[in-house]
Amino acid sequence: MNVALLRLISIAYLLIPNIIFAVGWYKWQLSVPVSIGLLYLLFLEIKQTKFGDKIIFEWKDYVFLIVFSLLWTIMCGIGGLGYETNDYWAHNARYNDLYQNAWPIYFPQKGRFACYYFGFFLVPALFSKMFNELSISVLFLWTTLGYVLGLSWIYRMIGKSRWLLFIFIFMGWFGHPIAVILSRTTTLNVHSFPFFLDIWSLFLQSSNVPNQVIPILIASGIFLHDSFVKKCFHASFFPITLCFIWAIFPSVVLVLIFALFFFRALVIEKNNLFAPSSLFQLIIPGILFIPNFIYLLSSDSIPISGFIWNFESFPKTILHLSITVWATLLIMYSLTLYLRKFDDFYPLWFINSVYILIIISTCFRMGVMNDWTSRSTITYIILMSVIVLRGISVIMNGHSNNRFKIFSIQALTIIFLLTNHAQFFTYLSRNNYITRKISPELSTSPKIPFDYYTSTYEAVKEHCSELEANQYLGKAKSLYEVYLAK
Repeated sequence: MNVALLRLISIAYLLIPNIIFAVGWYKWQLSVPVSIGLLYLLFLEIKQTKFGDKIIFEWKDYVFLIVFSLLWTIMCGIGGLGYETNDYWAHNARYNDLYQNAWPIYFPQKGRFACYYFGFFLVPALFSKMFNELSISVLFLWTTLGYVLGLSWIYRMIGKSRWLLFIFIFMGWFGHPIAVILSRTTTLNVHSFPFFLDIWSLFLQSSNVPNQVIPILIASGIFLHDSFVKKCFHASFFPITLCFIWAIFPSVVLVLIFALFFFRALVIEKNNLFAPSSLFQLIIPGILFIPNFIYLLSSDSIPISGFIWNFESFPKTILHLSITVWATLLIMYSLTLYLRKFDDFYPLWFINSVYILIIISTCFRMGVMNDWTSRSTITYIILMSVIVLRGISVIMNGHSNNRFKIFSIQALTIIFLLTNHAQFFTYLSRNNYITRKISPELSTSPKIPFDYYTSTYEAVKEHCSELEANQYLGKAKSLYEVYLAK
């Protein structure tokens, strides 16, 4: 497979749920032109695809990527084969909601439509509706395909190193061991912050929100390739806009970073971004995104928001930020600066911009449990990890003769990362399909059913809170409900 074909399949994967959403959620007078517009942009991608380009992956690479993705899909809890975190009460209820009920989704007990990013579940839900059976296998295969596409981009950007791809999903969360040490050696209460404020690894993120990790993996890979390999950053705007119906906050971060590129190209580099070809790649996807933008803004409740020190004492906020956020950033940034001696593929202005953005954004809270920080950091950790791992890949290639040294570093790194995630692996070992069959007494949590709740709202209300459930209610008489909804 070449890069052009990978790009085409990746965009199609992100685009299909957008068409399903348009047909299922909008009046035909809007869904028809939006669907035609999206298909036309896909047609242009097909026209531009050079199928004869150099092959980047051989069959051995894809055997590895498929096996890797299958294992990741299992471990992140899809279908209950692995450990399902508390978020799966909402995920499973949402999938069943889409299967059982008419579209657009409506919560009759509240008299409101559901204002939520359904993208991940739409293809499996459509299959389930067609065959009149909730299909776990389609959900599993759809997830695995997403991971294969996302990891393919990352795999290429880090020099096709299998070891580094394993490291990639565990990067981040470096403040966790510091917090554990401090909690056991001092009187500091470092685990009592009232809402989320941390930089998790992608592995931990996927165990909670695979629906958000997958599209951002794909879009981030396309963005990095278009910006630094293809040297045509504006070509990535279309796939970025397709991500919002999958995941809002990580997509917002991609738009912010895209805006930095746009500003730099226009003001500093004096590029002509208003040429017809460039303008077309920006305006048409932007126009087609407007209905989704209106829908996602039609929430009935304003989420809790403000700077984090407005919700907790300033000393406690700074202490928690230092341990859970700044420690991880310091480690990652120090590694980045050191590795730039060996590889300066990514310019310093881009690296600094990413770190400045994450420092600023993690000082702001949005949502009851701070959904903004918990999910926006998905994008940041992908970008930061790729930058670091590409540099390591260059060093490894330059020291390929010293196999013992490389093996020692690899082994120590893997031991540290797995130890850092030991608690999750303990849960995984006790709560998986095999354990439940052979030794059910060892399980600490049951397999979460799909049809326990009649709506997503009920699941979120019971397992989180009514305040969190209300975040996903649409506003009565909103612009979407009055003019756009079916």
